[in-house]
Amino acid sequence: MNDWEIGGTQNKWVCPSDRHLHLRAQLKSGWSVRTATARSPTNSKAQTGSITAAEQEHIQKVLAKAEESKSKEQQRIGKMVDRLEKMRRRATGNGVTHCLLCHTEFGLLASKSYAAMCVDCRKYVCQRNCGVETTDVNQTTGKVETVFLCKICSEAREVLWKKSGAWFYKEMPEFQRPDDRLPYYVPVTTNGTLPNASSA
Repeated sequence: MNDWEIGGTQNKWVCPSDRHLHLRAQLKSGWSVRTATARSPTNSKAQTGSITAAEQEHIQKVLAKAEESKSKEQQRIGKMVDRLEKMRRRATGNGVTHCLLCHTEFGLLASKSYAAMCVDCRKYVCQRNCGVETTDVNQTTGKVETVFLCKICSEAREVLWKKSGAWFYKEMPEFQRPDDRLPYYVPVTTNGTLPNASSA
């Protein structure tokens, strides 16, 4: 910060940073660390005082509204995470000889399902009913390729990476499950899956 002398006096006026202004506002002690001794044409006759009761009430309403919006967003993400966890618990197959999701036995005959491996969890699922094809960027070549995902991993990418806003914050935001009181968060990888998703 630069000091500027005003009117040739020994008193100096300091222009603080935005962070400094925010901290001073929280401390309710002025907008500059040197305003107690500084004098200028704009503040030499200003009288210091606290905010009015109406202003305090307005601030409280704004803070309460922001807190309510934050809580609703945490609950929205929590419902999506809870739905994803229920999908994982309902997966009954072993992902090798039977479909991970519907427990259908794999085989070469038309009466049996054809297997396809999910690129995220490396488990086998029914190619037609229990998975989806999507595009993804190859980390080695940088080219866009068509990949196969089981419905669990596809939903995980959508929920944990896109719909939750983790793609913007580069981490999973706080969320609140329907049966929880305190918000919490879980780590998430860059492709939108949990670190232990491969073991599911």
